[in-house]
Order: sequence, then C-alpha cells, then structure tokens
Amino acid sequence: MQIFGIRHLSPASAFHLSRLLDAVQPQIVLIEGPDDATAHLDTLTHCETRAPVALMAYTIDPPIRSILMPYADYSPELIAIRWAHANGVTAQYIDLPSSIFCALHGKQSDNDRTDPNAIYHDIARRNGYDNYNAYWEAVFEHCASSEDYALAISEFAETLRKIQPPNAINLVREAYMRRQIAAARQSGIPDNKIVVVCGAYHAPALYNGDGMTDQELSQLPALETALTAMPYAYSRLSTQSGYGAGNESPHYFQLLWQALQNNTLTQLPTIFLTQVTRQLRNQGNIRSTAEIIDTVQLARRLADLRNAEQPTLQDLRAAAVTCLGQGELSVISEAMHHAEIGTAMGQLPVNTARTALQNDFAHQLRQLKLGKFHADAARTLTLDLRKPLDLRRSFFLHRLYTLGVSFAAPKPNHQHHATWKETFTLQWSPDIEVELVETSLLSASIEQATLIFLHESLSECSDVSDITRILQQSALCGLPDTLRQAQQQLAEYAIDNDDLPTLANAVQDMSAAITYGSLRRVDAAPLSNLLAQLFLRAVLQAPAACSCNAYTAPRLQRALHTLHITADTHSDIVNISQWHETLRELTKRDDINPQLAGYATAVQLSIGQLNEATLDMHLHHRLSVGTPAPQAAQWFEGLATLNHYALLLNPLLWQLLNTLIETLQDEDFLRILVVLRRTFSNFSRQERRNIWQHLGEIWCVSDDAVEYIMSQELLTNDFNFEEYSL
Repeated sequence: MQIFGIRHLSPASAFHLSRLLDAVQPQIVLIEGPDDATAHLDTLTHCETRAPVALMAYTIDPPIRSILMPYADYSPELIAIRWAHANGVTAQYIDLPSSIFCALHGKQSDNDRTDPNAIYHDIARRNGYDNYNAYWEAVFEHCASSEDYALAISEFAETLRKIQPPNAINLVREAYMRRQIAAARQSGIPDNKIVVVCGAYHAPALYNGDGMTDQELSQLPALETALTAMPYAYSRLSTQSGYGAGNESPHYFQLLWQALQNNTLTQLPTIFLTQVTRQLRNQGNIRSTAEIIDTVQLARRLADLRNAEQPTLQDLRAAAVTCLGQGELSVISEAMHHAEIGTAMGQLPVNTARTALQNDFAHQLRQLKLGKFHADAARTLTLDLRKPLDLRRSFFLHRLYTLGVSFAAPKPNHQHHATWKETFTLQWSPDIEVELVETSLLSASIEQATLIFLHESLSECSDVSDITRILQQSALCGLPDTLRQAQQQLAEYAIDNDDLPTLANAVQDMSAAITYGSLRRVDAAPLSNLLAQLFLRAVLQAPAACSCNAYTAPRLQRALHTLHITADTHSDIVNISQWHETLRELTKRDDINPQLAGYATAVQLSIGQLNEATLDMHLHHRLSVGTPAPQAAQWFEGLATLNHYALLLNPLLWQLLNTLIETLQDEDFLRILVVLRRTFSNFSRQERRNIWQHLGEIWCVSDDAVEYIMSQELLTNDFNFEEYSL
C-alpha cells in the first residue's frame, strides 16, 4: 500500500503523486476528505468543470459550521481524482463524514485552538528562512526527484508529529481513515494496488493501528449537513482572502506546476518576471528586456546566498522591488499582485446541483424581471419607489448589497428632493456564485439570510452610530423585525452616550430612515420618537462638547451642521426651541471654541434668529482689536461657513476685519494667514469681487485698483504652512 503525504495546493505534491499513480496503476485511490463528498466527484471530473473549484459542506441549522475544500489544477487531491476518472478506477474520500466533522469542530477545546501555523514558522526559522512558504518552496516545490521528495516529506511528517502530537480530533480522524483503508483491503484489492492521498501530517498514522469500530463511530456527535460544489477564484484561494492552506500566490504556483510538467523549472523566474513586466507596461511603466535579465540574475544571486539551486518567490519579490521598482514596492505592487494571485475563475456544469439560496436568487431575478441584468456588462437601473415592483426590487437589491453579494451597488442620489428615486449599478460575474454559496451558510433564502446577518451584526454592536446604521439598513431591506429590534437597542444605548459626533451621526441616519420610511412602508412613529430623543440629547451635549481645542473643532462643526440640517428637515419632530437656545449659548459663551461659536452665529443668522443689531454686537466683540488674532480668525472661519450673501451685505464685518488685520504685527499676521486663506477659498470668484468692493470703499481706492492688487500672485514658496497652522 502506498500512502502519499501531500501539502494541499502543492504543485510538487501533485507532480510527484501523478508520477506515482502512473507507476503503481492502483485499483482504488483513497483521498483525505469527508467521505459523504464522494458523491460529488463526478462534478469535479465533468468535462465542463474548470478549476479552481471547491466542495463545501455546511450544517443545516444555526450556528452554521462549514468545511471548505478548494481545488486548483495543481491540487494533489484533484490530480488523484482526475487520474482515477481517466483510468476507470475508483476514487473515494475517506475522512470523517461532514456531519461528524462539523459537530466535532463545534466541540473543539481551547487547547486545540492554538495557532496551527506557529510550528511551521518555527521550522522555517530553524532552517534559515523568514517564513514557512519560502522554506517549503525551496525544500519541496523545487525538488524534481520523486524519490528525494518522498524521503523529505516522510521525515518532515515524522518531525511534525514529534514536535506537535495530534490533538483529539486528529486522532479520531485518523482512526476513521484507517477504518476506510481496512474496508478497501477487505474488498479484495491487493495492498500494492491501493494508493492513499492525505496530508503529510496524517501519513505516518495510517500505516498501522486499529481502525474505528462501529460502536466508536456510533458514539460520535453528528449534525445534519448539506454538500455543494461551487466555482472558486484565485483571489479567494490566496491567503490574502483568508484561506491559509499553503497557497498565498495561486497564479505563481500555477506557473510552477506548468514548469514541473514541462521540465522547465529553471525558466520559472524568467517566465514570472516577464509577466510582472508585462503588467507594468500595461500600466504605463515601461521596463526593458535588459531590466528583466538584471532582475532574474539578482534573484539567482539571492538564491546562491542560501546555497539554493532555484530562487523562491521571496527572492523574486526582492529582486523585482530592487530592479523593476527601483527600490519602491509601491511602483510594482499592483503588477506583482496580478502575477502572483491571478484572476482565474472556476466553472461548473450548468446542471450542477445548487444551494437553496442560489435557487432563491434565480427565482427572485425572474419574479422581479431582472433577468436581463444577468450579464457581464455593468448596467444602470433606476427605480421609482412609488411603484410596487420597483419597491420590491429595491428591497431585494439592498439585501444582496448588505450580504456582500456584489451583483448590485447603490449609487448616490444627488437629487435630494427626489426621495422616491433610487439608482443601482448591476453587473454579473462568476464570483457572485461563490458569494451566494457562502451566503447560503446563513439561510436558504436571501430575505432570511439578511435577517440573520443583521441580527448577528446588531448583537455585536456597542456603539450608537453602528446601531443606527443597521437600523437604516433594515429599513432599506424592508425587514421590520430587525428594525424594531434596532430601535429598542438604540433607545437603550442612547441614554448613556454623550459623544456629540456619534450622536449626530445617529441623528443623520435616523433622519434618512424617516425620510425614506413612508416610501418603504415603515412605521415612522417609533422612528420619530427615537429621532426626537437622540436630537435632544445631542443638543444638550453640544455646549460641553464645543468647549474644545482647534484640532477637534472641525469634527464638532460637522456634528453641529448635521443637527442644523435635521432641525430644518424635521422641525415638526425635534425640539426646535431647545436647539435655538443652545445656539444662543454657543454664540455668547467665551469658553466655546471660536470656530464653533462663529458657526453657531452663522446658523442663527441663516434661520432668522439673529437681528442686525445683535450681529453687529457679536462682530464688535469677536473682531475687536483687543481680541487675540488667532481667535478672531477662527471665529470668522466658522461664521463664513454659511450665508455668504448675508455677510457680503454687512459692511461692518469687513471694516472690523480690515482694522484688526491692519493692527497686527507681522508675526501675528502670519499666524492667522493660513486660516484666512482657507476661509476665503470657500468664497466664489464673484463673491470675492464683492469683498473687493467693500475693501475699495474702506481704502478709498477704485474697484479696478483693488482688483489689480488682489489678482497678484501670492508668493508662498518659502512660507511654512504647517508651522503657522492653528
């Protein structure tokens, strides 16, 4: 019996396994993997199937647990499955059924949850490598001799088991695999015609020892599970997307697999770096053939330093940064990512069994007449929420967006008065099938999956702004149950929250939910009560919060602006009188940040709560010669945020500002220059011309003379803006 230890997604493992199968010509191939997934092997060997693909088992009832088995063309398991199919012999998975596997992992103890990668990184460091992937590639992937590979992987597995003995779950798995191997032997197949393909760690334990008995098997826990096949993607196969079975660079390993098959391993550096250079050229960064040669030579010299025959991907990266990036990773990062990860997407036969959620997606497309958008080209869909069909479409598309299914993306609505209008960009891609299958772990329907997702998200919230975001999503998705739950949780959290920006963000989200609520058939009464509570709490917190430094002021000004917009939009819901009282307090108090005091004055002016005499009084107080220049500049910046027209009609403002500036020493003027420059940049060209007219009257010069002076370029080359910023 041949037990062949592998590393998942290892081209070298696949290459040497292929040789072994050709030499042994087994009658049965036993493969590590849930034995109930054997029924899906026909899908993996179908003529229409294109890797990368994956098998996934998942529990029917929450909490959802899953097993994912992704395969690329160079996966040893897939090589074994394809070989068996091509040669007409049996292939069979021999690991625990998915029902038991998921149940056992749910009962995993804390002692078994240690970082599985720690031991591998330790081995790499002991052998002089920075990371395990570089070590594995140098020692195993570049090994062209099958005999040397078999010896090395055997010694590696024995060492691993000594350093890290198997935990309880691995012992159970290995006992079950021995049971399956024994069953194959008892069927009459000679030992020398049995090949077992398993992770290298398990290989030593499968030669000897008793298999699991029927009684032991009956005592194991089990959960109801379902299995499905799905197309996969290199972007997800990469460890950068969370799958860490030793393949952080799928496309590079595809090139390595092809090089092993073609006996061109020594040419791999040139092939890979040529692809990197091609990507750079496509981006407009031209690199010559000579630079590719220099990069390959540098990579080989780096390998020589380790007495290695072949550069690893780590060497190629370092050489590429030095030669192609001229020392800057940012120059080549996108090209390297493309050459390392790739864009390959898998494909399954059209009649492949689908999950219930995939079927629900297809049903919804037909029912909502969205079938024409099931296409590669991006298309725009504009909805009128006053129409029942479009409202149901909106609920469906927002649910997909919330779940992270990238079929639909909402576009900003710049026509704020047209609250009935909504626009989406719709585009189909094979990646969406993967997203739908992964989403099916939540539920069998898109509506229920969204409900569960938002419910789980809500249970993890500890911030008012996060809760209001989920509340708004619930309204957009048409999920009243989650909406009510979010309302209750928000009411509880809002009582203890005193952060003004957080409260203001919550007010903004709540305002949006109410604005669109009637169109989405949401009961606005509870939302209105919550908005009134949040708004009042934010208004009462404003004076204490606005006694702050210049660094914090812009953030708080945005919060005040949100309250101002909400008061204007929902004057029938919020406490307007308290808002006006708070504005007066912010305007009068000298301990309030000057910029925020100026903004409060601007708001009062815009809503008609400030007469001309009172404004003049504030101008004299804030812009008098005795006021410190930085404070005066900050107050003017806040004042100039709104109502440019009203300010342009007030000659006293410009007279006082001119007098203040004229009395400043040079150093004081420099200290407010940055603020003044920033403030006046918000005025339009025509508004600045009106200011020049005021200055012309003050200076007793013509408008043309003022315009000439103001049109001169301000020489700021030697001015240190950072030093003089307030």
